[in-house]
Amino acid sequence: MLEFLKLWRGRVQWIVDLIWNLPKVPTESQLHQWFYSILRQQGFRTHHVKQIYKYARAVVAGAKVNRGSKPTLRKLSARFDMYDYELDLKNARLVLKLHNGKTVTLRLLHRKNYLARFVSGGWKNYELVVKYENGNIWVCIYLKKRVEFYIPVNVVVLDVNLWNISLLYVDEVREIATVRFIRAPFEKYLKFRHRAHLLQKQYPKSWRFSKRVLERVRYWFKRARNVLTDSCWELGKQIAKYAKKKLAVVVVEYLEDVTRCKKGWKIAGFCYRKFLYALKCKCEELGVPYVEVDPRETSSTCPLCGAKLIHVSYRLVKCSNCGFVGHRDVVAVLNLYKKFTGRCAPLHYLKLYLDRARGSHGMNPSRRRCNSKTDVGGKT
Repeated sequence: MLEFLKLWRGRVQWIVDLIWNLPKVPTESQLHQWFYSILRQQGFRTHHVKQIYKYARAVVAGAKVNRGSKPTLRKLSARFDMYDYELDLKNARLVLKLHNGKTVTLRLLHRKNYLARFVSGGWKNYELVVKYENGNIWVCIYLKKRVEFYIPVNVVVLDVNLWNISLLYVDEVREIATVRFIRAPFEKYLKFRHRAHLLQKQYPKSWRFSKRVLERVRYWFKRARNVLTDSCWELGKQIAKYAKKKLAVVVVEYLEDVTRCKKGWKIAGFCYRKFLYALKCKCEELGVPYVEVDPRETSSTCPLCGAKLIHVSYRLVKCSNCGFVGHRDVVAVLNLYKKFTGRCAPLHYLKLYLDRARGSHGMNPSRRRCNSKTDVGGKT
């Protein structure tokens, strides 16, 4: 297996070196004409050859778009088409077809109950990636299935912030609306990332050449990334299951500046994209309809009359026209719902908040009233 990965990397690097100085990146058909017969004579299978020149072209095109220098491949990895391997998830067994008619059998070290969900769930495999790192062989299997989205009856609206996520559930049949606050999974990630930055500032610039310090910095960055990834996927799964249970469509704000890291939103944009990607994948997996809405002026417009809101405190806003007083995050989800459906949320819900908040600061929720767990069941 290691011999095949080294040979794969060498052939990709060889093609990169040959096409790097060309005035234009060649097409896949041109690469096929130039290198197919040569690589086939070296013992590669037909689909191996296709994956080699496609990957080499992608590496060169990406480096030239970013105006970088000629790439040098260091990692040992290879991509296999579905015709070049045999996968048995039931017995956790994988047979790879290598060059010159050689085969390798791998045993997948994963939980059997996790693999069983793909066996019985109608999933089909089409590609996989094999990587050798630190003496271990890692296999990434790509699976797909046909998903049928149900016809939604209710609406779930999300307003994503750095510290919490506001969730508005509207029952369209009974005209009932509830708002819940969920603790966002970004705070712990930022703490671990901050520790890594403190370590970098604690030592002079020569810390990059200290193996001990470098390992500690990498440890905190890796831990922060793992915490964020696991939390986003878990929270996305819970929200998707909640929406499916209620037969609701998930409506999410699309923050273009945060997503594309504009106006200094680099760290927040990374967190927001992670959560949005996880939520979208889980919604597609469970067949939950998913819609993105433009959130422009949703936190500064009155959900009743559409007038401009005035900030009473940091999170409390008030309408000078109709007297509506509300929490900024609650106002945001109400306006997102209004943009999606074209009408206001159920009026008796808004009257409840008006009675509690008119002329006071009752809409400003305390910390103890916010749900500290990643659970969509805690009400404010």
